[in-house]
Amino acid sequence: MYLRMKILCALLCYVGTQAEVRLPPTITHVEQPQYFHGGKNVSMFCEASGIPKPRFMWKRNGIVITKNEFMEFDPVLGNLKISNAIHRNGGDYQCIAENKWGTSMSNVAPLVYARLDSFSVDMNLQTYNVIEGESVSVKCDNIPESRPDPIFSWYLKTIGIDQSDASQIKENESIAIDVNGTLHLLNTKLKDSQPGQVYLCGITNKEHDTIVLGSETRITVEKNTQVSSTKLKLLAATHEVTGLIGKPVVLQCIFGGSSVPGIKWYSSSGVELVTDGMKYYVEKFGRQLTIQNVVEADEGSYLCVASNREARANIKLNVTSPPIWTQTIVSRHAVEGDDVIFNCKARSAIGERPVSMTEWYINGEALNLLKEAENGRQIELNPDQTSITIKGVSRDRDIMCIQCRLSNSVGSVFKDGFLNVLKPIKIWSRPPSTIIYNQEEIVDFSINASTDPSRTIDRKWFFNNNVLVPHQSYFEYDSVTGTFLFNTTLVKPENLEAMMGLYTCQLSHPDQTVNVTFTLKTNENSAPPVDTLDSTPDPVKSSNIYIIAVICGVLILVLAVVVILVLWKQRNPKAVYNVGAQEKNYNLTPIDELETEELRNDTSNSLDEIIELPA
Repeated sequence: MYLRMKILCALLCYVGTQAEVRLPPTITHVEQPQYFHGGKNVSMFCEASGIPKPRFMWKRNGIVITKNEFMEFDPVLGNLKISNAIHRNGGDYQCIAENKWGTSMSNVAPLVYARLDSFSVDMNLQTYNVIEGESVSVKCDNIPESRPDPIFSWYLKTIGIDQSDASQIKENESIAIDVNGTLHLLNTKLKDSQPGQVYLCGITNKEHDTIVLGSETRITVEKNTQVSSTKLKLLAATHEVTGLIGKPVVLQCIFGGSSVPGIKWYSSSGVELVTDGMKYYVEKFGRQLTIQNVVEADEGSYLCVASNREARANIKLNVTSPPIWTQTIVSRHAVEGDDVIFNCKARSAIGERPVSMTEWYINGEALNLLKEAENGRQIELNPDQTSITIKGVSRDRDIMCIQCRLSNSVGSVFKDGFLNVLKPIKIWSRPPSTIIYNQEEIVDFSINASTDPSRTIDRKWFFNNNVLVPHQSYFEYDSVTGTFLFNTTLVKPENLEAMMGLYTCQLSHPDQTVNVTFTLKTNENSAPPVDTLDSTPDPVKSSNIYIIAVICGVLILVLAVVVILVLWKQRNPKAVYNVGAQEKNYNLTPIDELETEELRNDTSNSLDEIIELPA
């Protein structure tokens, strides 16, 4: 019967391990360009994991993309290709991965048509007149549209020649270009006025290798006949700057005059900044300060001061950000019957407007508690909707993908995760809670258990709450099957008592732990006797006395039979007839009639006397 139970448990464990492995999808990587060029092919890639393997689709501006002559995607590999892209193909793209257990969604990412328009050809020539030694600021007018943001430069061109022959003007101690594209000549010289030459504003961006030139300007420098210095003044400054948390931000101030000064930068508390390139570094001859990896503490006022302290500029930095995560969705593996909580909490940067109410999604669809209840799911939202609780999760009902979104005035954040429900650790057979050791040779500690097919049970043993190492000569142990036999014949008798106590097997995987405990102890009734004054009989000695008594009784019975036979022969001589040699060929029969009533009575009396003899 025991063997049959073992086989049944083994079969049940095997069937349990052959159950279907389930895992909802999760998008692991999305690759797509931020900008694209018209007439070029655009490729996007999406990768996801899950069991079974997910299939893919893409959305543009929230609408599922269907295959056509310009767009095609591979639902198995997740690749999207746009042939001969045009500006209408720009938009917000999102990858979707789904299998039978859920739908995972990537963050929405913009795909922007990279463009760089040309300057208008009908622009009038601008002219700036300036006295030698003074400063002049030349604006870049009618800036054409550029995606991404434009990068400014200035060129000098001889009238009548092609723009391609224009020479670029390099920034130096006396020439600066600000973030808005304005050219500043800080201390003009006569040579800055070039007869027959014009200044051109140049624009490019990081997505285009070409430069467009325009905004033709002529500068006329009048000779200064008086020997005097021009007073230092502030020409340009980024008085109010917005910086995003985690990004770099640029502050700029430009001073002009006959004697161009050096520039120092100070924090709002009046402490000079250490511009060693770690947190802060300066470039463009001290006129530009870059703050790396902006944090909320960087918000405040900054001061740029000319080295001679004749001029200064105050710059206010406002640090902002889309919602900042405080608690976000984390994918969970839960055991059937558990309550599972997902959190989605964020805040705005200090001083900014608060975030919106959390938007929740189940498998990409907006959460509808009534609909979920009709499907048997027990879902609860906390009062401020920042946490969602799924109660008593079921493997056949509650495996899903879950998403949330939070927004503020700067932007939004989105998080995708999953809930996977696992079969719990199940004990199919185990030792009884108390094992009585009765001097048997093998004691069975085996524990047969199974769990979700995606998990492997790890076993750890403890004896009297101390770690037990089962790889001993007297243990036969298999950590995979759970077989654990204790061969007591390999333990010295005087050491056996130390092996009695509390045994614990900890069965676990990353998502669940189960303890199985039992006690091994000796049977007090079968324990060997101790030499004391106790009169309790020794069972071994009692057994020996019984055997001796039986042997003695048998001997007495045999002796009694012999005595009876002897007496019977003495009392009945005629009952025995000795055959002589000459009579051996004759057939003789006993003569029962010779027995008399008196003989029978004497024999009976003799037996009674023998039986009454003491044992």
